[in-house]
Amino acid sequence: MDRQKRHKRRFSPESILAGIEESDFAILFLSHATLSSNYGQLELKTIMSALTNKKKGWYIVKIDDVDVNNIMPSLGDYKYYDLSNGNKTELIKDIINAINAQN
Repeated sequence: MDRQKRHKRRFSPESILAGIEESDFAILFLSHATLSSNYGQLELKTIMSALTNKKKGWYIVKIDDVDVNNIMPSLGDYKYYDLSNGNKTELIKDIINAINAQN
């Protein structure tokens, strides 16, 4: 099987949904690319649905200057880490704290 076929199979909508279903905690990385990515939108909608049913913990990281409300209305009402104003060490510590708080 060539590399392109493996890549497509690995990132199919079914594999994304299965991965989200199997996880206990989701980290959402939001950017301008999320606006135009069908997979990104699928991930976000699936995670939001799981959150509504209180099945998952989550953490949002904004990685560029995207307006998060353009990705999904009211998403900006949730707490998120703005990586453009912070640093990676703080981000890692904050994610670990969020995961520990869930348990």
